[in-house]
This record gives sequence, structure tokens and C-alpha cells, in this order.
Amino acid sequence: MRERLWASRRVAVPGIALATLAGVFGVLLGAFWLLSLSGSRMFTQLVIHHPKLVLYGFVYTFIASVAAILVPRFREFSPQRYVRMRQVSVSLLAGGIVLSVLVYPFNFLGFLLASLGASALTVYIVKIVGRPRGYLAPADPLIILSMISMSVTVAVHGWLELSGFNPFSREGMVQLGLYGAPASMVFGIGIKTVRFRIDTLLRRGLSWMLTPTQLLTIFSALAAAVTGNHLYETLSSVFFLASSALWIFSVNAFHRITSGVLFDRMAERDRARYLYFSMLYTIASAWLLAAAALGLLTQLIRETHPMTGYLLRDSFIHSFTVGFIANMILAYSPIILPSLITGRIPYKGLSYLPAILLNMGNIARVGWFLSGAFPSILLTTAITVLYIASIFLTLAMMHNLR
Repeated sequence: MRERLWASRRVAVPGIALATLAGVFGVLLGAFWLLSLSGSRMFTQLVIHHPKLVLYGFVYTFIASVAAILVPRFREFSPQRYVRMRQVSVSLLAGGIVLSVLVYPFNFLGFLLASLGASALTVYIVKIVGRPRGYLAPADPLIILSMISMSVTVAVHGWLELSGFNPFSREGMVQLGLYGAPASMVFGIGIKTVRFRIDTLLRRGLSWMLTPTQLLTIFSALAAAVTGNHLYETLSSVFFLASSALWIFSVNAFHRITSGVLFDRMAERDRARYLYFSMLYTIASAWLLAAAALGLLTQLIRETHPMTGYLLRDSFIHSFTVGFIANMILAYSPIILPSLITGRIPYKGLSYLPAILLNMGNIARVGWFLSGAFPSILLTTAITVLYIASIFLTLAMMHNLR
């Protein structure tokens, strides 16, 4: 057991540390951009790398690091195998993305390294998962699709940027980056961990429909990223809204018990963990539906009402990244990571405060953009402080879990 845990730590800890550093730097750049809307002018040239560092440097590296130790557990695959390969692959992914913010030829080298790292991890995950099997089999193709999408997304982004385009100016690139790897992995892990949520049954018929709708979502987004065609962008948003609804219903995402026989029988530790996890899971699911709806609405009106489309676009992006993905990370990290890398199942020290601050900041930001109100330095500073405080309180919580 000790050797298995040590192997998992050697893979996960460096990867999550690199993801966190990239994420903090990316969030700080985003904070400078947010403050610039109300008059401040700080690091404006570097600010353009905010989405790349947050999405690829943090979200993708975090997903890859956790998948590299969690997926083998699903298949009873020894975590002591391919440790060095997984370490190097995650480091190449994170390091390559950081390197890509520099000028040519360093950005070319960065994208090349990141693509190699993502591709190596994809081959590893595909090999372990293999053919779908078991009651939770609908999750297997989604996990594979997530990793393949990750490799494709990094490669396409690099190709567009090195060809002289601003990749994130294309809606299809944003959709591919969000709807592909992050959403598919969360959908898959949500199915795999459906039993974490007491008295919740998987609707397998609906969950099997997720892979086709996600394939349609990703292929439409890829076509939109390459061609810039608005029809593909709209189709991708339509298919993702369908995927989101299917996932919500298949895992019964809003089901949460706070009383009854099953709840009363829980030990103190299990009750605390369940209440924490299910609350954040529910909040993240609500943000997912909001993001999917805003994403489609953005595509429907952005060509006829560009300014409104811009405000909706920012609201969609942050509903997805901060609302959905960040809340899911907050939900899962203190519940599964300690057991994977230390063998402990802690519950003392679980805190709702990071999630409260995160969601306060995001509600303020999304509400501000949807209202179209003129930005004030007080509002942008408050949102920035809430986001950054949430990050550091999360790190403190993870360190203090007992």
C-alpha cells in the first residue's frame, strides 16, 4: 500500500503544484485585465495570456494530473507502473504552456512540448480504460474523449497562434477548449462517482447518449475553430446544451438529502464529507446549465448585437470556468485527493468559505456583465479580492485537512 501511495504522490503532487502556479499567475493576469476595465493599466501586454494560462496551464494540467492517478484506480491498474512517464508528460504539458507565452521560437517549442505531454498521457489513459465495461461503463468513452480532445485542442491552438491568429478570438476555439476536455472529463468522473451521492441512481440510458452528443459538440467546435464558420459555432452550443441536460438528468445532479434514515445512519465523518461534496456538486451543476444557456444565447445574438454578445460571451466563459469547473474542483479535491495520495480520509478542516467567496465573486462578475453597467474600481477590486482570497483559502484548507 505504501508503495502505491508513494507512486501516486510522485505523479500528482508535482503536476498539481505546476497547475496551481500556472493558475495563480493566470488569475493575477486576469485580475489586472479586470482592473483595467475601470481605468487601471497594469501589465496590459501580458494580460492576453490570461485565458491560456488558466485554461491550459491550470485546468488541463490539473485534469491530466488527477486523471493520471484516478483512472488507474477505476481499472485496478498498478499505480507503480509508468510513474516517470506520467511525471514527465504532466511536466511537459504545464511547462510547455508556460513557455508558449514567450516569443518565437520559444512559443513554438512550448506548444510542441505541451502537445507531446498531452498526447503521451492520452495514450496511457486510452490503454488503461480500454473497452467500456461494468455498470458505470458510460463514463469510459467520455474519459477517453476528454484526453483525446485535450491533445487536439492544444495542437490546434498552437497551430492557429503560430499562423498569426488570436485563437481565442474564434468562438470555436473557446468552445473546443471548454466543451471538450474539461466538460467530458467532469461528465465521466461524475458518472464514475455517482455512488458518492447517497440514494442516487444512474440513468444509464441517458448517460449512454452523452458520448454521441459530446462528439457532435467537439467536432462542431473543431470545425468552427478551423474555419471560423458561425453555423458550426451555433451547432456546438446547441449540442453542448443537450449534453449538459443529459448529464444533469443521468446523474440526478440536483438530488441531495439532508434528513431521513440513510442520512441519520451516517457517521460524523461521512455526513460532513457528503454535505460538503453534494452542496458544491449542486452549485457547480447549476452553473453548468447557466453556462450552456449563455453560450447558446451568445451565438444567437452576437452577430446582430455585438456589444451584447461580448457581455454574454464573458458571462458564459466565467460561468463555465469559475462557476462549473472551479466549483467541481472544490467539490472533488478535498474528498478524493487525500485518499489517493496519502491513504487518509480526512474531514476536519473542510470549509465552505472558499466556495462562498468564489461564488460571491463570480455572481458579482456575471451579474455586472449581464447588466451592462459601467465598471467601477470598487467593483472590479472587490471581485478580484474575492477570487484571489478563494484560491489561497482553498490551498490552506487542503493543507489543514485532518
